[in-house]
Amino acid sequence: MNYSIIYPCLCLALAIGGCKSQKLPATFSDLEGRWKIVELNGNKLLPEETTQHLIFDTTTRRLSGNAGCNQISGNITHSHTQANNIKFQGVISTRKACLDMRMEDEFLKALDRVARFDAESQEAEKKTMTFYDADHQKLFVIQHITKE
Repeated sequence: MNYSIIYPCLCLALAIGGCKSQKLPATFSDLEGRWKIVELNGNKLLPEETTQHLIFDTTTRRLSGNAGCNQISGNITHSHTQANNIKFQGVISTRKACLDMRMEDEFLKALDRVARFDAESQEAEKKTMTFYDADHQKLFVIQHITKE
């Protein structure tokens, strides 16, 4: 067997496979636009079963959206020195009462705990970002909405 060919191929395969597990670079401006919540606290969400979404305006450092039942808005604090550090402050919501508020309550608690974000995919049709708390626990995943 010709090991001079197998060894370099194996190293290349490991290098390529290892790249997939690394977080992609993301900037604050990458958050601009409308995003649907596709995962919350480890649970995949079906878009047809939830109205949860976020809209980021990176110019004014504001966020808005829907927590599941109620509309939300708030401020974004972003650190220029640590590119992916982010906080949502002063998040307020309307006060409609819905039959099942569990998902909304979970989402609002997750927003309050956010400390940083990373890009999971930068592909145009599947651009996704993941948000983590200060202990590096995954809180939720958002996917960019390219069409209304």
